[in-house]
Amino acid sequence: MDTTFIGWLNERMQENGYSPADLAKLSGISKQAISNYLNEQRKPEAEQIVLLAKVFNLPAEDLFRIAGILPPSNKEAVPEKLKQIYELGKNASDVALDMALSTLKTAIKNGL
Repeated sequence: MDTTFIGWLNERMQENGYSPADLAKLSGISKQAISNYLNEQRKPEAEQIVLLAKVFNLPAEDLFRIAGILPPSNKEAVPEKLKQIYELGKNASDVALDMALSTLKTAIKNGL
C-alpha cells in the first residue's frame, strides 16, 4: 500500500480531530475498514476513496492521486514548489528576496 496515503489520512484525521470511529461514521465506511487502511492491511477501493474525498472536501481525483491510483499531476508540483519557496523566504532578508526574484524572472524570461 502507498504509505503516502496512510500518512495523508492520519494527518487529515488529526487535523480534524477525527478518531477512526468518527471517520467511519462520517464516511459510511466501516470502522474495521478504516482500521485496515491505517494499519496497511487493506487498500481502499475506488468507492471508499470517493467517500473519504467527500469527508475531507476534496475532489476525488486528488485523493486517487494521493492513494497512488492515478499518477501525480504536473500541476501538483508547482504548488509544492511554491510552498517551499514561501517557507524559505519567510526568514530571508529583503536583499536575498530581491536577488531570488530577479533570478526567477531571468530564468522565466530565458524559458528555463
